[in-house]
Amino acid sequence: MEAQIDTCVQKFRELLNAQLARTQKMQNAEEWTDYEALPKIKIGVCGGDGIGPIICDCTMQLLRSILEEDVAADRIEFISIPDLTFEKRVEAGAAVPPHVIEQMRGCHVLLKGPTHTPRKGESSDPRHNIPSANVACRMI
Repeated sequence: MEAQIDTCVQKFRELLNAQLARTQKMQNAEEWTDYEALPKIKIGVCGGDGIGPIICDCTMQLLRSILEEDVAADRIEFISIPDLTFEKRVEAGAAVPPHVIEQMRGCHVLLKGPTHTPRKGESSDPRHNIPSANVACRMI
């Protein structure tokens, strides 16, 4: 049992070190944003589809409570970004519709609910063969 615990501790240590290194790399990047220095932080909210909007609504309640003082002082602005639904993505023929990407780029932070990614063979409709919105959002 001790060997298993030691293995878990080592793996957790590696994970934490990797995340600390990633954070340091981001802080050293030219595009690093000092959120404390911003007069207002814009948080984009994309509900996604399926259960995503429910999860985002609950998360928004929590964020509004935690950030109550900053919201009241107008230091936080929540921006609703609709159209990251499966239907809108299929309609646009893109993992993320171009107008949604533009709205996301106008935000400092993004709260994104889950989105459906079709599995290979899930639908015979070739329009449904769109890439993952999650992967695409990481590239924005």
